[in-house]
Amino acid sequence: RNAGEKAERVLTKMIEMHGRELVRYEEEVGRPYDIADPGNNQRKIVTPDRNAYTSVITAHTSRSSSYSSSHSGPQKAEGVLTRLLEEYTRTSDPNLRPDAACF
Repeated sequence: RNAGEKAERVLTKMIEMHGRELVRYEEEVGRPYDIADPGNNQRKIVTPDRNAYTSVITAHTSRSSSYSSSHSGPQKAEGVLTRLLEEYTRTSDPNLRPDAACF
């Protein structure tokens, strides 16, 4: 496996853990986790942000990532960017707001 695939696996695990932790936090604390202002929370939870997604995009497009097709890396990076854009649109989480580094 290459760096892009490894990085994407870690991001996927973070996303899954975040979903579980949101539910657990609300059950424990009695109110939803404040994604927009984590300082308002009693504790922090795993929260993938723009930097996590950007790191995966970079790993997919780096020269050290080897793919069977020269276009696979950029296509995979585009898929991660699409996930980021969809998640930002769905949640309006300011920590997921894409910036120039994402593109």
